[in-house]
Amino acid sequence: RPNFPKERRSRGWAELGFQGTDPATDLRGTGMLGLDCIHELFAKRPEVANDFANNDLLCATACINVVQMLLVHLRIDEASHRERQLVDPSSRSDKSKLPKRIVSRYRAVQLEAMQTFLNMLEGCATEASTISLFAGLVLVAMQLTMRAWCDLYQLRGEENKPNLLDFRELLYSARVQIMHLLAAGPRSMRALQSNAKSIETVLVDESERIP
Repeated sequence: RPNFPKERRSRGWAELGFQGTDPATDLRGTGMLGLDCIHELFAKRPEVANDFANNDLLCATACINVVQMLLVHLRIDEASHRERQLVDPSSRSDKSKLPKRIVSRYRAVQLEAMQTFLNMLEGCATEASTISLFAGLVLVAMQLTMRAWCDLYQLRGEENKPNLLDFRELLYSARVQIMHLLAAGPRSMRALQSNAKSIETVLVDESERIP
């Protein structure tokens, strides 16, 4: 488990992958849920956190973006459609230009993914178990994000390896994959994790025109 700083402002927060010395600045979009998911990541899958750090990616910030992305696409937040578009960290730059049939197809996937998540929530009897379930989903998305980094690295090589500027593309790929994984209707988080491991290539080319 990491040594979380006791002070509100500390260099220790930056060492954990926040953008600065005050974590509240990063957490404004996700609140305590974001912090809970970060804690779950470091406590249960420290190797994933290490992979992010070893590849010069801000782990805590990445986790917060994954949380925000899932809140948007599973419609868990209470934001309007326009607000969702503004805060979605995995949004395509050309989304407004996509054909309606492509957007409609993704909407169908989104609805199926939302239903699967609701079905999983039925087994949660407490707030703690609900948070744990969502955190498990975040962990899968974080692993997919890291695997997308590896895929991109394989394409580019060492001289042009991925960096923070490529993070939106990585998150976009992770989002497309996890929404389709959920839409397939796994009955448990363990089944979802197993299905995620079976994906050969996580990286999604934006030319495939998936919103």
